Amino acid sequence: MEQHLYIVIDAAKSHWDVRQTALIQSSSQALTIPALINSVKIFMNAVTMQNSNNTAHLITCVDTPTYDSSVTKGNVWKGTIQALFRINKAKVPARVLVIQKAPELTEQSSALSAMVAAERLKVKIDGVALGECETLAQASGFTGGVFIRQGTPAILQTLFQVFLSPSRPKTNTSVHMRPLCSCCNKQVDKAYVCSSCLALYCQVTSTCRSCQRRLLIS
Repeated sequence: MEQHLYIVIDAAKSHWDVRQTALIQSSSQALTIPALINSVKIFMNAVTMQNSNNTAHLITCVDTPTYDSSVTKGNVWKGTIQALFRINKAKVPARVLVIQKAPELTEQSSALSAMVAAERLKVKIDGVALGECETLAQASGFTGGVFIRQGTPAILQTLFQVFLSPSRPKTNTSVHMRPLCSCCNKQVDKAYVCSSCLALYCQVTSTCRSCQRRLLIS
């Protein structure tokens, strides 16, 4: 069974300890950006070698300006939307695997757009969280994907064991489909909504942090 996979990785320097330059520090056993990219490329080679019709594509998301066409400036949800655009253009069944280091306060609206688009295209979003990434867990649960919380630097082992096979194992992760507040990044049951960008806030605020629009409060 062939598979077409788009891998979106969080390489934003603000989410990582950029002082670490080795692939994996033997003293701290911390996963670094070079280690992650290296492991993902090894995994991609394995995917393409598994079946001659398989394809694997990498979208690296950074938080600094770049002229590299293979790198996307923005969060992983912007990269996910880019992957969904390519999938829709190619007209082939595919999956998206998102590997996220840390969430962003302003990611809720773009994540919601990605979830809705993925559902319409019948694309499952798999997720590997390297931190507290509740939005990623919601996206995986919403689209029927597999969600894993990675607590060790052995990311390559996880990729091979869980995501190499076209048939993913079922996960029983309990996902609370509550939205996240844009100011504190916590799940809320009730919230104030920005009429411009649909960002959510747990408390009344005069200015939207996401789009910088002034909010009219009656």
